[in-house]
Parts: sequence; C-alpha cells; structure tokens
Amino acid sequence: MLFQFADGQTVRFDQAFARDGVNYPADWLRACSPAERAAFGLAEIPAPAPFDDRYFLAPDRPRPLPDAKTARRAELAALRHTHETGGVAGLRTDRESQALLTGAALAATLDPAHTIDWKGADGWVTLDSAQMLAAARRVRAHVQACFSNERALAAAIDAAPDVASLLAIDLGRGWPNAA
Repeated sequence: MLFQFADGQTVRFDQAFARDGVNYPADWLRACSPAERAAFGLAEIPAPAPFDDRYFLAPDRPRPLPDAKTARRAELAALRHTHETGGVAGLRTDRESQALLTGAALAATLDPAHTIDWKGADGWVTLDSAQMLAAARRVRAHVQACFSNERALAAAIDAAPDVASLLAIDLGRGWPNAA
C-alpha cells in the first residue's frame, strides 16, 4: 500500500522513512491502525490502475502502434496454436499427431486394402483406408481453418489505426468448433 503526506512525500508498507527529523522503521506503517495513520497525516493512495504492458507503457500511454501490433500478432499466433492442436472430433491434432496422420493417409492412398490401428483422443480404433483418409481430411480441414482464421484476424490487426482499435479486435471469433 502507498500513502502520502499533504506535502507530497510518499511512503509504503515495509519501507523505512524519515519525517521531521525522525527516522521510522520499515514496519512502522504496518503496525499503525488506519486511524493512527490518518492522525499522522497520511492518506492512502489508490493502487494504480492495472494495465497490460504488452500494449501500454502506462495506463494512459499506449505503446507505439508497430510494437503493439507485434504483441497482438504474437497473442494471435499462440491462440491459433492452441486451437490448432486442441483436437477435433475425437482426433488429436498436436503437431506429432498431424505428422503421423499424414503418413497413415499416404499408406491408405498407396494401399486401399490397408488397415491401421490408431490411438485417438478417445482410445484405440482400427481404421480402414477410407476411414483413415476421412480422418486425415477432417484434421487437415480443422488445421487449415485455424490458419485461415489467424490470417483474417492478422489482417484486422494490420489494418488497426490505433492501439484502442487494435485491442477491440475479438481474437476469440471465427475459430473452428473442436467438438
């Protein structure tokens, strides 16, 4: 907590300070009651408004727009990655699963009689070639939808004329349903 005397001197909990030639120990303010602090001439200063330092230098001072846009694009990329790798229709979509699924789809394309044991998000299944290709199509469509949505939101970020407009962009919109 921060406190201020009428002459502008500020002090905070757990900070030693001097006043009118008297040295006060670091724990003095904490030991006083609110009434004792008021009688001593101290008024509590409200905590500064919280702000997101990715976009603001101070609560009322935005970062330069190019820096804020860089931060917003990084936020967007992390969000896309979360959606992309969050799974779809009982299938894992993390990067390793995407790679394994690509290999399995290639095997299904090369040998239509091929079956594969696949461990999805809900457990083991045996898939024939048609089922494997359908799963690969679903995952590919999901991943592509995530990247397409990121691209659309990135265009909105690029077009933002100021930090307020930049932060008004709803990064939660347009993601594919992961159900």
